[in-house]
Order: sequence, then C-alpha cells, then structure tokens
Amino acid sequence: MAGLPLNLEALTIMQAPGVDKVIFEEHHFQQFPSLVLLDIQAVANASSVVLKSNCLRPLRNLKFLSLKNIRFQGQPDVAPPPPPQYVIPDLGPDLTQWKIQQPVQPMEINFVAHDEPMPYSEYKAAIEHADMTIFSGLERLEVLRIESCGMTEIKWQMFQGLRSLEWLSLEKNELLYIPDFAFYGAPHLKRLSLAHNRILTMHFRNLAGLLELERLDMSDNNLSYLSELSLPPFPKLLEADFRNNPIENIYKSTFEVMNRTETLFLGGDQKLRIEVGGLSGLDSLRTLTISNAKLRVLDLSTLKGARRLRKLKIQGQVEEIAYDAFSAASKLEQLILRHCQTKRISMDAFYGLFGLSILDLSNNQLTSLPNGIFDQLTSLKELQLQNNLFTTLPEDIFLKLSAKMIRLDGNPWHCSCAMREWRPMSVNKVKVPVDRTLQSADPKGGVGMTVQTYQYRFEKRAAPKCKTPLQYEGWSVFHALRKELKCTLSEAKIESINRRRLEAKKILDLKRNQVEAQVAEQRAPVPEAVDKNETVTVPQAIATTEPITKVPLKEMSNKISNELPEDIALPKNEHSNELVPIALGVGTPRQVEHNGKVITLSKKAYKLDLERKRQEKYKRLQQAELSQNTP
Repeated sequence: MAGLPLNLEALTIMQAPGVDKVIFEEHHFQQFPSLVLLDIQAVANASSVVLKSNCLRPLRNLKFLSLKNIRFQGQPDVAPPPPPQYVIPDLGPDLTQWKIQQPVQPMEINFVAHDEPMPYSEYKAAIEHADMTIFSGLERLEVLRIESCGMTEIKWQMFQGLRSLEWLSLEKNELLYIPDFAFYGAPHLKRLSLAHNRILTMHFRNLAGLLELERLDMSDNNLSYLSELSLPPFPKLLEADFRNNPIENIYKSTFEVMNRTETLFLGGDQKLRIEVGGLSGLDSLRTLTISNAKLRVLDLSTLKGARRLRKLKIQGQVEEIAYDAFSAASKLEQLILRHCQTKRISMDAFYGLFGLSILDLSNNQLTSLPNGIFDQLTSLKELQLQNNLFTTLPEDIFLKLSAKMIRLDGNPWHCSCAMREWRPMSVNKVKVPVDRTLQSADPKGGVGMTVQTYQYRFEKRAAPKCKTPLQYEGWSVFHALRKELKCTLSEAKIESINRRRLEAKKILDLKRNQVEAQVAEQRAPVPEAVDKNETVTVPQAIATTEPITKVPLKEMSNKISNELPEDIALPKNEHSNELVPIALGVGTPRQVEHNGKVITLSKKAYKLDLERKRQEKYKRLQQAELSQNTP
C-alpha cells in the first residue's frame, strides 16, 4: 500500500481467492491519517486475513469501519484494562469528616515482567483477551460492522471509549451470550444488530445503558422466552425484531419498558403463546407482526394496550375471532390474518373499524360468514377471502362495500342466483406490485429513487369457480350466472340501485342549485341593444305574481344575435346613464361593470338576458293595456 496517496479518505481491501495469509499491523495504516472509511473483506471460511490489536490506532479520523470474514489477534505484552468495579467503602457515621480525613486514593495497576518463559496455554489466553482492545482510540467512529468474523464472545473493552458510535452490527458470528454492560462504552448507540448468532438468553443488564437506542435486531438466535427481566428501559426504541427465535412464551409485562416502540416483530418455528398482558406497555405500537402464534381465541385481552395499532399481521393458529377482538385497536388500517387455521368469526368482530382499508382472511378454514359482518368497513379497499372452505355467502354481504378488489377464488362454490350481487370488476382482480421511479428535484439532475407501489389489475385466473352443481363444475361463477342460470336482479339489488340513483340525483340537484346561485349573484341587468349615440334608462320592474308564459326559443335567440351590432354601449352602473362602449366580437366574452364589479358575460348569456328583458317589457305593456281597458 506504499503507492497509495497520503490524503486517502476511503479504502476497500478485498482478498482474492488463493492469496496467502495476510496480517495487518500498525505500520500498514500509519500513512493514512485522513482515512474516513475502511472496508476489509476476506474469503469466507479462510481465516487468512488477520488484524492485530494495534493496527487501527493510527486511524484517528476513521468514521466507517466494515470487517467481513476477518480474524483478530492480540499481543501478549498488551494487557486489557481492568473491568469496572463498584466499591462502596464504609463511610462511618460522619460523612463530612470522612471526606476530609480520608481522601480517596486512585486505583493503580502494576505490570510485572515474567522471570520465566510464558506457558503456551497462558500465551494463547493472553492473545484472546488482548484482541478485545482493537477498536480503542477510534473516538470518531460512527458505524462499525463486524460480520462473519467467527466471534464467540465479546467484552466490554471492545467498545470502551466509542462515544460517537451510532450503528453497530455483529451479525453472523458465533455469540452465545452477551456480558453485562457490554455496550456501556458506546452510550450514543442508535442501531444495534445481533442477528444470526446463537444467543441463548437475555437479561436486562446485558443491554443496560443504551438510552438512545432506536432499533434493536435480535432475530435468528436461540432465545426461548421473553419476560419482564429480559429487557432494560429503552426510552427511545422505535423498532424491535425478535423473529426466528424458538420463543415459546411471552410473559406478562415483558414490553412495559418499550412504551415508545412503534414496530415489533415476534415469532419463529416454535408455537408462540402470549399471556394475558403480554403486550401491555406498547402504548405507541403501530405495526405488530406475529409468526406462528398459538391462540385459541383472539379477544380483547390479546391486544389490550395497543390502542394506536395501525397494522396487525398474524400467522399461525387462531381458531376463533371473538366479538371484542379489535375493540382495543379501533384505529386499525391493515388486518392480515392469513394461514391462521381460523374456523369462526363473530358477527361483531370488525365493529367500529371504520378506517380499515385492507382485510386479509385468506388461507384459513372458514366455511361461513355472518350477514352484515362487513357493514362497518366503510373504508375497505381490499378484501381477500380466497382459499377457504366457503360454498355460499349471504346474498347481500358485499352490498355496502366499495372495495376495489374482492378475492373469492380457491373456494368450493355452489353456484346459484345468490351470487348475482357479486361485481366482476372487483372480484376478478389481483394486486400487482409496480416499481415507480421518482425523479430527483435537483435541477442539475440526480439519481432517482425507485419505490414499490401496488395496482389492482383484471386477471382471468382470479375468477371464482363452481364446484357444485356438477354440471357447472369448473365453470366461472359469472359465466354460469350469465349463460345458464340467467338470474335477474333481486329486490334488494333493485332497491340499492334506486337508492343510489336517488342519492346521485340529490347531489346533482344540489350542485345545480349552487351553480345557479352563483350565476344569479354575478348576473347584471343588461339593457336592450342601443346605438352608440343613444342613452339607456333602466325601466323599473312592476311587481306581479303571474308567471311568464312566453319562453325565448332558439330561433328568437338567433334572431337577436343577428340584430346585435359589433359595437354597443352599456350603462356603467345601474344608477348612471353614462355609457361604456364595448366591442362585441363573435365568441368574445362581454365585460360589464356592475356595482363596482367587472362581470364577464358570454354571448349566449347576453342574448338570453336580452330576450328576458324584452319579455318583461312585453308583459308590462300587456298589464298596462289591461288596466286602461278596465272600467
């Protein structure tokens, strides 16, 4: 590495297959004092790249360190510092006098040279303990990743003094346990991953002191239970992952110290039992995923305390869903209960879930559903009932739903006219992931970000099939309804259609009235067409209750249009005879100033108003003649 520049900031070292053993020592990195990022990757299971305990000490500016398939080796002449000890002396009755007369003496450690050669067993033990100081002095280190390095244990000395460390990953090692206060030297740690190890148990002292931790990953270990003694206080923890552990029981008050947690993952290969109150304390929980759960009945006690839950996903064994199962989680938006062997659902199970948009009950053992079970789900967009044991459903069970997708395939349906309410545009659809690229807002151009969204698309294979009667076996339900059964609309369907039409008519009338009111407010009194040199006096209207019997026709409007000159004069306002000349071109809107406001009139509106004025004048003349002829 002698040929590399001295101001190097990022360095990646990758071992090629077949390369002999490489040992990095302190002098290899002395020429890179500005190094910020260091990535060393060795061939898997080779153990041919070794870092000595002092090799990283020259890298005082290092912030990002990644080590994969690396082995550590210490130096026997460098002993680790002593572990922290809490000594409480006998202060006596007078604390003030003790402080004055007996000052505290600092602890001293003396290193004595060996008079005789060190035995090999002691030498090996010294090397194993000395490698724990390899990261000492890296005070600016922010990200540390030690993956697949064969570590069987960790010591608190490894992370002592790493006060800037925020991200620590010890994945894919051979750790069996975590010592007490293991990460006490990195108090500002925000992300910690111990996934893919062999950790057997957890005690609250193991992770004590991580008051700023936001994400904890303990997945793919050998944890068998969680209790109130397993976790220390985590005042800022947002996400915890305990998936793929053989956890059999979650005891009461296990998560009481995690009242800020928003996302929680549980479950593994073993059946997971959650005791009553096992989820208490999760006041901020929004997403809960449980794999291989074992619940005879999902009721109020299961989700008690999770009042802010938005997404619930359970897989395993949930035989029955009680009427109050989700009453403690009324803000649910996504409810996924597939592969749960569910057989019964109470009629009021989804009562009050007005914000639920996704409901997945697929791949269960349901044979029937109560009538009106979905009536409260006014926001539902996606309903999945495929791969159950349904043969029939209540005729109007989907009548109040406006879902974009309703999956019913994979059930042994008995085709009859009771299915005439099903909507093919919703039933014959599937959910398809779509990648969308978001362009950078940088005007100079930048790298776009790809996000995954979903679309509902028509798919022929999603159509439900008839199982019985035998003559329709294998037929699409809608094909049988259309070609053979020839079902007519039910009274409920007709009533629903009429009700929807009436509601639509009311909405249309309301909008029409609003538009007419706005037009009436903006409409100005328009006089009859006059010459440029004439003045106009607006006639006073005569009060009358008789309706106008003569309505202007299209021919009359066309005649008026032909009589209009290109340039006419209109009064400036209703109280003045001063005229404002306005050019009237074909298709040009008219600008009329009325009561201090400029009003735009189209040519058609102008013609209609002009004809209305003439009809009113004609009506007044008729009334005047009648009054004169009356004795």
